[in-house]
Amino acid sequence: MGLQLFGKSAATTLVLGASMLALVGTESATAEQVDAANQELDAAGIKGAQLVPGAALEELTAKAGRVEAAEKAQAEAEKKAADLQEANTKLTEQVTALGKKPGADATTPVRKDGAADLQEEPTSESEAQQLVEKLHAEMLG
Repeated sequence: MGLQLFGKSAATTLVLGASMLALVGTESATAEQVDAANQELDAAGIKGAQLVPGAALEELTAKAGRVEAAEKAQAEAEKKAADLQEANTKLTEQVTALGKKPGADATTPVRKDGAADLQEEPTSESEAQQLVEKLHAEMLG
């Protein structure tokens, strides 16, 4: 089996044109040189392959990275929007179910019938009052 270059067998003579030969050993080719070499590739019947200047390749690679990052951010934003829409739908259903009910259910009052709703003043026997009296006595000396 022979050597294959651009889908052509080594038995088939591949002739490089002047533009292609001008690129051999070149560190950076101009856009015009690359265009001329690509025209020679087309003329030689080589389809599906083209030369791209290094600067253009770097620019396209950077742009592809930015596009991928933007697509990822868009997908995350769309998921977040969908999650928020779902939460909004659930909350709307809860509001509809609650209708015009009061904001809180009634609680059991602490006050007993006939009794005052204020707590009685602590007496000197209560622990809190004893602590206050002790601290007061310490401060007075």
